[in-house]
Amino acid sequence: MALKQYLPSTLRSRLSGLVMLLVLGATVIVTVVALMLAERDMKEVIGSQQYALLSGAAAHIDEHLAGKKAMLAALAESLPPATLRDPVALRAYLKARPTARSQFSFLEIYDADGVLTGALEEAMPQQAFRAAGQEWFDLTLARRRGVVSAPFASKLAGAPTVLITAPVFDSEGRVALVLAGGINLLHYAPFESLSALKPGSTGFTFIMTAEGILLSHPNKKRLLHSINERPGTNRATEMALGGFQGWTEAENKDQVMGIYSYRRLQHARWIVAARFPSDEALAPLRALRYEAAAAAMAFTGLAGLLSWLGIARLLRPLQRLRRNVVEIKNSRAGIQVLQLDRKDEIGELSGAFYRLMAEREAAQLRTFESEKRARILADNLPLLIAYLDRDKRYLFTNEYYRVQFGIDPHTMLGKTVSEVFGASADNWLGDLDQALQGGRLHYERAFERRGQLVHFLVDLVPDIAAGGEVVGTYLMAMDITDRKNAELMQAAGEQRAAAASRAKSEFVANMSHEIRTPMNAVLGVAYLLGNTELSAQQAEYVDMIRSSGNVLLGILNDVLDFSKIEAGRMELAPAPFQLDEVLEAVNTVMMANVAASGLQLTIATDAAVPRALVGDAMRLQQILINLVGNAIKFTERGQVLLRVERSANSMAGHAGDAVGLRFVVRDTGIGMDLEQQSRLFEAFNQADASTTRRFGGTGLGLAICRRLAELMGGDIAVTSKPGEGSEFVVTLPFLLPRAEAHAVPADDNDDPATHRLKGLRLLLVEDHPLNQVVARGMLEYAGASVDVAENGQLAVDCLRERSDDYDIVLMDVQMPVMDGFAATAVIRRELKLDLPILAMTAGVMQSEQERCIAAGMNDFIAKPIDVEQMLDIISRHIPAGRQR
Repeated sequence: MALKQYLPSTLRSRLSGLVMLLVLGATVIVTVVALMLAERDMKEVIGSQQYALLSGAAAHIDEHLAGKKAMLAALAESLPPATLRDPVALRAYLKARPTARSQFSFLEIYDADGVLTGALEEAMPQQAFRAAGQEWFDLTLARRRGVVSAPFASKLAGAPTVLITAPVFDSEGRVALVLAGGINLLHYAPFESLSALKPGSTGFTFIMTAEGILLSHPNKKRLLHSINERPGTNRATEMALGGFQGWTEAENKDQVMGIYSYRRLQHARWIVAARFPSDEALAPLRALRYEAAAAAMAFTGLAGLLSWLGIARLLRPLQRLRRNVVEIKNSRAGIQVLQLDRKDEIGELSGAFYRLMAEREAAQLRTFESEKRARILADNLPLLIAYLDRDKRYLFTNEYYRVQFGIDPHTMLGKTVSEVFGASADNWLGDLDQALQGGRLHYERAFERRGQLVHFLVDLVPDIAAGGEVVGTYLMAMDITDRKNAELMQAAGEQRAAAASRAKSEFVANMSHEIRTPMNAVLGVAYLLGNTELSAQQAEYVDMIRSSGNVLLGILNDVLDFSKIEAGRMELAPAPFQLDEVLEAVNTVMMANVAASGLQLTIATDAAVPRALVGDAMRLQQILINLVGNAIKFTERGQVLLRVERSANSMAGHAGDAVGLRFVVRDTGIGMDLEQQSRLFEAFNQADASTTRRFGGTGLGLAICRRLAELMGGDIAVTSKPGEGSEFVVTLPFLLPRAEAHAVPADDNDDPATHRLKGLRLLLVEDHPLNQVVARGMLEYAGASVDVAENGQLAVDCLRERSDDYDIVLMDVQMPVMDGFAATAVIRRELKLDLPILAMTAGVMQSEQERCIAAGMNDFIAKPIDVEQMLDIISRHIPAGRQR
């Protein structure tokens, strides 16, 4: 953005600038290419010239070395044979030849064993020097010709020196002596003439051996040192040491570019070299760059000026068109001024503008009408409607903001949500961020308005552009405060109702437990008393106790069942059963009442009714006993009929099909009018108050019957007239089993309770002394041997010591010290015993039964104890108890 403000804004400026850029670019490219080519050619010329000069100097050094080698070889051949074994004569002979002395700094004579035997100098070394083992001496003997030695620091010459050797042969052709002439490199004339050839003011020449040992260099301190002694890499030097001859450009170890030339000698393993720094070599060419740049800028400026003038002439019609558009924008002219009388591209552009503006005016008119309708619609909807950009600024709001918040919607435009609503809008900002990420939101949100909490149902819809980018958010919010308050009140009411229901259920369960515990003792003692020798009057009293207790137990069961139904906890347990067995049980239960009242009870089943069914037999029996019991209660004379029929809409069937049965209970009792019938199935209701006083009852029986019938998928109906009796019809669906089961005939026994548990060893865990007496008397009467533990801890201790002494444990649930649940857990997990444990409790709620099973108990015996039921349950677990 900062760069754009400095760019030309007019078309004329931009086109002129473009021309200047193109000219400048072309000029720069041409100039750069030309300079690069010139630099390449100049390097070629400089390098070639430098190599040519270096080659001449190298040839001169080569020629000079060849002359010295030839002169020394001629001297060796001229030695008289007599001097070969006479060092004094040899020295005198050589001394008489001043030419030899002028060619070398010193001249030494070695015998074939490398022993120094003489020299031209007056002073001989005090200790004879042995040349044997020196490379130059050994090569001279081996090659039988002279060589140039490697450089060394000579003590005799006092400077860097090389030796030129020549072998002396005896008459038999053997090497008798070796002449060695030393050359002082510091004063070697060819080297001094080479130094005068240095290129430029900063260039220099140098000589090194093929191994990189410097023989000549401007820096005398580097003589006899390796050229690679300094750290770093010089590509040109590496090439020369590798055999390269010629010129090249490379960086030295200080990263400075230079033009290098290398030439090898023929008569010595020396390399003559020169270095010319590139900056100095190319300085004239690089000075030319500034002149070329100045020329390019001048040429570019001239091109820009010419283009500026030419483009100005071409753009005059376009500028006129622009002025016309501005006049139209400022409403000082109509769109007719756009119609220029030109046939070129500008005329076509003007005509296109005219048509575009005409279409735009029509579109603006349509848009205005559409926005007007949308605004009227939005302002009259009972919704908050708004549009916000990515910065959460309002670009559209409707009049409902005035209604809800007392804010003028026009003052909101251009402001952010936080600027309009302050800190109270913080809860909305996260929602807007989610919508700006592309998510569509539908939710409820509470908002404070004028000190009161209001609730809104909010929809946030992202505005997604064609490229997939979210550019804004549509907001719609409905005030649902009244509905929300109603929901909250309803929820609070439901919570209170649920709490009341739970309290009622807990109260019923607690009362059931508290009533069943003493009832267990009453009925149990009555049972035990009935098993003793009694007079007729005493037996009658016992029967009265048992009858009254059973009536009280029935009332308690009705209350519990109704509580379960009201709480929605009543569950069915469908299983295969025989209908005849259910009807026989009803007959058995009702027989005592029938005999006492002198009525006739008839139970009949149609031939078309299947006997084997699948359903909840216990609940069916409960319904029938209730209906038949009521019929007997409200009938003083006559008869009571229970008839089972197949319903008219039942499916004729095969195994597994459904079948509908009608259970009709008809009596000849007091009957009811229509008003009494309308209240008959309501809980805690009877025909009238006199009925309650005369016949007793809780008024729950028929209510339970109807709820059970509905739970089983059926219904119940009644028809009655006062004084003519009543007819109750229960219609229930059942399934037909896939294979009919046959009932096992009961074992006929004069006293079924006697000896049923003979030989069975029981551990009775019960804290209530009276219940201990009752349960123990019942069990021992049935033939079992019984030990008693007063709490769960004593039972655990007993089983820990004598677990094999017992077949079954009868476990009370609520006890001090350790309850039945904890004791069962210890028996199962710590003692690892699997003997049957049967719960004995007055808590008959389904939840308590499930808790018993979950704790590890095997079955459940309800209090007050039904002796036959208890003996049946214990008998089912005898095999498991004795097989341990």
